[in-house]
Amino acid sequence: MPETGAQFIGEGDRVDHRKFGFGTVTDVTGDRIEIDFDDQPGDIKRVMASFVTKIASAESRPLKFWDREWQRLQAAWLKARHDFEAEAAQFRPLPNSTTLALLRAEEETAWAAVQAFIEDERLDLHR
Repeated sequence: MPETGAQFIGEGDRVDHRKFGFGTVTDVTGDRIEIDFDDQPGDIKRVMASFVTKIASAESRPLKFWDREWQRLQAAWLKARHDFEAEAAQFRPLPNSTTLALLRAEEETAWAAVQAFIEDERLDLHR
C-alpha cells in the first residue's frame, strides 16, 4: 500500500484526482495505483499515488464531492436547455417537431436530476 502524506491507499479505496475526478482503486503496485474513475467507467487509468486524495468512505464524502456533482448536474441541464432553445429559435426552416420533443425530454430528464439532488440536500442525505 502506498503512503501519500498520512494516508494509506489500498485496493477498493475511494480517491479524488484533480483532473479525472472521483474513482475506486482497483490495483496498487508500488507508488502507482490503477483507478476506475466514476466519469469514465471501465476506463481504468494508472496514476501516481501522490496525485490522489483518499476519501474515507462513500458515506463521508467531502463537500468538494457534492459541489462537483452539483456542477456536473447543473452543466448537463444548462446544455440540454441551450440545445432545445437553439433548435426552437429558428423560424425558417421550421424546427423539426420530433427533434424538439427529444431535446425537450433531455432537458426534463436533466432538470429532474437537478431537482432530485436539491431534494437530497434538503433531506441532509449529502453527508
